[in-house]
Amino acid sequence: MNDQLRVIAVIPARAGSRGIPGKNTLVLGGRPILYCTLNTIAESHFVTHTVAITNDPKFRAQAEDAGLSVLSEPEDMAGDEVPIARPIHYAVEACERELGFRFDIAIQCEVSSPIRPPKIIDRCLDLLLSSGSEVVTTVESASIHPPQWVVRRAADGRIRFVTPNPPLHRQEMEPLFHIGGALAAFRRDVLGTPNYYTCDCTAIEYCAGECIYLDEPFDVELAEFVLQRQRMERQVPLA
Repeated sequence: MNDQLRVIAVIPARAGSRGIPGKNTLVLGGRPILYCTLNTIAESHFVTHTVAITNDPKFRAQAEDAGLSVLSEPEDMAGDEVPIARPIHYAVEACERELGFRFDIAIQCEVSSPIRPPKIIDRCLDLLLSSGSEVVTTVESASIHPPQWVVRRAADGRIRFVTPNPPLHRQEMEPLFHIGGALAAFRRDVLGTPNYYTCDCTAIEYCAGECIYLDEPFDVELAEFVLQRQRMERQVPLA
């Protein structure tokens, strides 16, 4: 990988989560959840700059305490209906104006994924460069809940498969995936695209349990458990 690459990690943290109130400012493992993402960024040998963008005063305070540069998210980008692509693009352009140079790659690192696979940023960057893709995202196998087995339920309770003649055995199914929450990496030229998945997009698969995205309260309990287990595994036994 070219050591001269300029790579910026952008941490978007929009206020107003509905599923888990205050999601981006939760405390996990005794520290603000932000530090889980900062640890992931610190694993990378190639991220040259990091910036957070938020409209949440509490998150801003936590990010500034952590030594981060923090941008205020404009009001017209703070709604649920606004794609995450807009604040990411805004943050990169703001940093470029301030620093006087253009980045090569941007990394989207959402705080709401406190558990990620090891070295995931550099794995994505390696694939981005070797594949020639415009975007690399993370995906997880959909085999746990195969979409071929999705059904519609009528008012009388009867069900019908959405997929005509679905296979009944998992082994017969085409492997399918859903977009994961670990992170995504973008070449600078595609920033500003409303939907990154319309670009030339490649994916890295991670296993179930390697990434935990906070979508409902149980996910918070699960992430806390995993962090505690990881701390125990890192402890050096007494001689």
